[in-house]
Amino acid sequence: MKSRSTLLMILPSSLDHPGIAHKVASQIHAFKRKFSTSFIYFNYRQNGSRFNLFIDYLRFNITCCARIIVTDRVYARYNAKFPMIHFISALASIFKPIDLEMNIHYSTELKFLNRPIELFFHRVTIGCLRFFPVRFVCMTPEISTGLGNMNVAVSRRIVIQNGCAPFAEASVSHTASSLTYEVVRFKKDYEKIAVFIGQNFPWHGLDRIIDIFTSYSQIGVVIIGPIPDIDPPKNIRFLGPVAHSALPSLLGLFDFAIGTFAWERIGIHEGCPLKTRDYLISGLPVLVNYIESASSIPELSPYIVHYGDRPDAIHHIANLSYHSVDISKYAQTLLSWDNVLAPLWLTKS
Repeated sequence: MKSRSTLLMILPSSLDHPGIAHKVASQIHAFKRKFSTSFIYFNYRQNGSRFNLFIDYLRFNITCCARIIVTDRVYARYNAKFPMIHFISALASIFKPIDLEMNIHYSTELKFLNRPIELFFHRVTIGCLRFFPVRFVCMTPEISTGLGNMNVAVSRRIVIQNGCAPFAEASVSHTASSLTYEVVRFKKDYEKIAVFIGQNFPWHGLDRIIDIFTSYSQIGVVIIGPIPDIDPPKNIRFLGPVAHSALPSLLGLFDFAIGTFAWERIGIHEGCPLKTRDYLISGLPVLVNYIESASSIPELSPYIVHYGDRPDAIHHIANLSYHSVDISKYAQTLLSWDNVLAPLWLTKS
């Protein structure tokens, strides 16, 4: 019996972000259906000295490079801070399939974040990689176009949006129960309630969301994430950070969800964020202010309302007739990682 090919998945960051950890676990589960899969991530000492961090960084790079050489194929998340891994991947791509996942429009975001050194490494890295048969797995057409502007051939780019997976089963904690009770009490004062999950980054558009929904006093909005130092309107409730494991019991209480609302502030207009997939898999329609990749799926498109496309967007989503079980079913099947990753195996890298 012929042994299965081996695949190495590389994550050049930690697993501290629960959304990323959930995504990676789901991707690995899908990879294991086709390959003997191994996984390595940058598990560095976060409270250590700079010297310890450098040693951890060097160890991670060397380990990844060694394992790239001996595995049959590689799927790695691109990170401009790890040029050594990408250059070894480039050389290895002459002999084996190498896929680099591009999650963000690096040139745009790094300019906005004022990271000139990292931007320099990004440009040099892409400038070298474009001469090798590495395949770039772009999360949006906009990211693919950005690489095209850096002279990466279209044959070396494939667009695959983020997938999703059901939340892991978790026991309901006392904290989750108290949060549920708080949302239920808040809900009694409004015709509909919406949820937004995010940080107070400029591109999340929290300020814009608050300004808009101040005019809709019949709709309550619950914000999950760090609490900003502001005095919110009556119909805005800050819940604070919530553990990823507590989200399933909370999201089912809402009538609709709100996605990222100000990506255009950093020159981005398309996206497929993980939190939108969390909303959809929980059976919620989503109000967005960007081109959501999932809206290209006919079965999900009616449940993704673009704020800029219609003047009655909020009224429309607040009164949208839907069955949560249908939205969740479509998301679990059509956005499953098995489904969204399938084109990788149908085309040569």
